[in-house]
Amino acid sequence: MEGAARAPGPALARDFPNGITGFVVTNEVPDAFGVHKLTLTADGHAFAALVVPRVESALVDVLGDSLARRITAADATVRATFGFREHPDDRYLDAETFAVVMPALFALPVERRDALLASALWFEEVYVPAAKIPELAAHLAVNAADYATALAAEDSGVVLYLNTHADRFMRELGAALRAGAIVTIDYGESAWGLVQCARRGDFPFRVYGEWQDYVPRPNDPYSAPGTQDMTADVNFTALANAGREAGLELLHFGPERDVTGADLRALLAEALHDNATAEFLGNPLFKVLVLGKRCASPLAGPWLTPLPLASREQDVPKSRRPLVARLRDTLAGKVADR
Repeated sequence: MEGAARAPGPALARDFPNGITGFVVTNEVPDAFGVHKLTLTADGHAFAALVVPRVESALVDVLGDSLARRITAADATVRATFGFREHPDDRYLDAETFAVVMPALFALPVERRDALLASALWFEEVYVPAAKIPELAAHLAVNAADYATALAAEDSGVVLYLNTHADRFMRELGAALRAGAIVTIDYGESAWGLVQCARRGDFPFRVYGEWQDYVPRPNDPYSAPGTQDMTADVNFTALANAGREAGLELLHFGPERDVTGADLRALLAEALHDNATAEFLGNPLFKVLVLGKRCASPLAGPWLTPLPLASREQDVPKSRRPLVARLRDTLAGKVADR
């Protein structure tokens, strides 16, 4: 069926007007959705990155007078909004103008286009309170307790990548499910795990490209706009919370190998002679989340290894546990952001 994966509700209502009964299985779907880059400070305040494109005059000059005038008007608005004073000879773009500039740029001859992409197009991050972005504010309110517990474990802030599209994806799938289960297989962690991994320096956001010899700015989402595949680890705690909002219950969360069920013993024997099987069974990053409605768990057996999904306050040092409630209230918007 045709529809938008990030917002499956309309397509599901069209093709399944009476709802879905059965199993919905997704494999590496939410990780492909766009994410918000967010800074959580040690005291629980959240700031989101707004990306502001900037173009040099060499790029503006090849786009024609009409588009050049639009770029100049957008630059004046952006500078007034953010108080930018640097790069007086360059032009900042708003979202609508950027959406017009990029197709015009890609219509140029390949060599000319690539030269301008490499030398005349830049991106700057401006941080604003996350509460100013409604979908981020809603995500933080629902997941405040889990983020607060994870944040309280140490005295440091973190950079996270929040997938609000995944929240909507699960809510709309859950709303369409009358009875059955939603099985989500993807790479990621719990909210607790993502925060602690960020503190260890693990990077949950990755950038891939078709080119093999381009490595001047590895993992840089701004180095080749429009030509890169960007993915981020899934926050399975937030995904489960979104499912609960739609009436689903948690049936299982564990490593991907849990889907093998009773075949795990045979696969373990095969893994001794098959590297691909061994890698599958030993991969710690891929997880399986099962949420259901009016059904028993489809995963059962002695070989399952369930993982903790909710943040655990007992893992926070005793001296820091009093911080949890204050951090939760701040993240949930009960305390005014700075």
